[in-house]
Parts: sequence; C-alpha cells; structure tokens
Amino acid sequence: RAYQERTILDPSASSTRGLNVSGTSIGKLLRRAADSIGRFDFDVSKFEAKLDEDWYNDASELRNLDVEVLSKYMPRRLAEEVHNQLVLDQLDRTEGIRSSHIASGVYEGDEEERMVSWNLDEHSV
Repeated sequence: RAYQERTILDPSASSTRGLNVSGTSIGKLLRRAADSIGRFDFDVSKFEAKLDEDWYNDASELRNLDVEVLSKYMPRRLAEEVHNQLVLDQLDRTEGIRSSHIASGVYEGDEEERMVSWNLDEHSV
C-alpha cells in the first residue's frame, strides 16, 4: 500500500517490484500502467517489443493512438490504462485541460451533436 501511495504521489518513481523494467520511455509507461492496475509482477516487455516492431520507440509517439489501436499491442485493460497515463502526462505538461484531448470514441450525428459543453458556472448544478 505504501508503494502504491508513493507512486501516486510521485508517478516518476521507478518500479522496483515490476518485472523487466525497461529504461525506454515506452517501457516505463507500460510498467507504470501495469502497476496502476495492480499488475506489479506482470511482464510488459513483450508488449514493448510489439510496439518496437512497428517503430514506436518513444511514449510520445503513442499519444495520438486511441485505446482500440493500443489494444492491438497489449491486453485491452492495459491499453486503457496506458491511454489514461498518456492523458495524465499531457495534463501535467500543459498544466490543465486547455489543450488536451481527453475523450475518445465514435460520434454519430451532425456537427452540433458532437460538441461537448462544460458549464463551470458555480450556480449551475
């Protein structure tokens, strides 16, 4: 539990419990995502190798991939968490949501139906 809390407070802390911790940004991202979903002893090196086969050599190259694409390289649950970690990394870099793509999915309908509104007025419920 203390380990989990430490990595929550300091997500850059390297995992000493995980198997085959790679020094690459993709390896670190996969390890952090696996740890985040409680798979501390899960070997993520084979997923890193699959990504490397398609010339994904840096975690920043995964930023624009959605969960569907990521799940072709790894189990879907891990792909979802990798995507979440990438979004959190983007939020850290931009200091907020102003330039971050947070949601992904398939939209149907015309352009007006695709818009999302966030009402931050303190008087609204």
